[in-house]
Amino acid sequence: MITRTAQDIYYTICSIQFLLVGIVYVTLVITLQSFWLIASPAYSNLFLVILITLAVEAYSRHSNVHVNNGKETSRTAALLATRQTLAIYAGISVYMSISRDYEISRLFVLLFTLIVFIVLYLSHKYVQGYAILLLKILGISTNQHVTLIGSREWCHDIEIRLKQYSHFLTVINVIDKQLIVEHTTSSMFHNINGNIVMFSAREFSENISREIISIADRKGLNCWIPVELSRQLNRRFDVENFDCLTLLTPPGLPLQKIHNRTVKRMMDICLSVAAIVLIVIPLMPIIWLIHLISSRGSLFYRQTRVGRNGDHFTIYKFRSMHEHNFNQEQQATDGDSRIIRHASWLRKYSIDELPQFINVLRGEMSIIGPRPHLPQHERKFEDFHELYGTRRFVRPGLSGLAQIHGFRGEIKYEQDIRGRADHDLFYVKHWSLWLDVKIVFLTIFAVLFPSKNAR
Repeated sequence: MITRTAQDIYYTICSIQFLLVGIVYVTLVITLQSFWLIASPAYSNLFLVILITLAVEAYSRHSNVHVNNGKETSRTAALLATRQTLAIYAGISVYMSISRDYEISRLFVLLFTLIVFIVLYLSHKYVQGYAILLLKILGISTNQHVTLIGSREWCHDIEIRLKQYSHFLTVINVIDKQLIVEHTTSSMFHNINGNIVMFSAREFSENISREIISIADRKGLNCWIPVELSRQLNRRFDVENFDCLTLLTPPGLPLQKIHNRTVKRMMDICLSVAAIVLIVIPLMPIIWLIHLISSRGSLFYRQTRVGRNGDHFTIYKFRSMHEHNFNQEQQATDGDSRIIRHASWLRKYSIDELPQFINVLRGEMSIIGPRPHLPQHERKFEDFHELYGTRRFVRPGLSGLAQIHGFRGEIKYEQDIRGRADHDLFYVKHWSLWLDVKIVFLTIFAVLFPSKNAR
């Protein structure tokens, strides 16, 4: 969230949506019950499941992308409503499959999900305006008045940046820097009204900055001091406070949160154990037989790759090349003579990558994440993308967002690197469990119907 007010609005809108969903649920139950279509006792637990599902969805939504502020565009409102409706439907399905409660009407579930989607869509698009109007009627103001103090250029730049938050912040006074320097600071505060004084600490001496803060405290004004580095670089920072030491840190990433890492790791362990038992172990004698016929040697191929935080680890693959003809830096190309006869299908359908489930189980990789590269390639690729290192903040994966969008196989051009890195950065910044599930299913489709780059 950008401001605490925006965060308050987010929680308020979520609360309103909970209320609206509750009204829809109760109204539909009463209506269908009056026509003898359903029996009421079966629906009390289901209502609790729906509310819990909505709460989990709201909590898991990434704050920088899915900001529920009640004034979204039609497309964003539709996407958010679809996400919430699918979450509700998934919660209902899981509850019905576990409880085996056959008294719950399928007609009710269908009507409820359709109506809820419409209600959630309208709430995302319009509810903020009505909520703010209601708060004004009740005498609760969400808008704060701001006085800017600084050079004309600085004040103009800040005014432009605050326009998109006009529901919360309104600039009512602008005091030029020269007036503060030439006159006494206290005399300039006599005619100031509002809640907030915002000034550039970089443009004033330490003594004047202290005086501005001191006078603002006496007059009941909040002092907001913009971080000039953030404004100059046009980059957002988070603030961490350690007693009187205030630090600027990069914006928090979803997988820096312990609960998100825990959920992802649990999914990795469950899927990797299942894959090793059901797929990798049964394939081992088949691959061994191919090696026995075409190229005797070790079953697995081991290679050093770069993992999370730049740590090196050994990756496992089914060997698909002749053991004596490895050039680790050379990527596989179309018609590569190093590939074992009868083993090209292993690479085409990514079957040679399946032993990496062992790496997932060991905690060196994840099911979904940026693909790991060789240390030599990693150093080379850094030069092609200014934010390339961000992909190292998470564990590398068997598949990733870049791979399902066609960025796989041999890297020939600079745009191949930039395309992969852009998709990897999007994944790191916007991770969610839903995104992982989506990539898993799209990866299965990509494996069954491989692109021309697969080799």
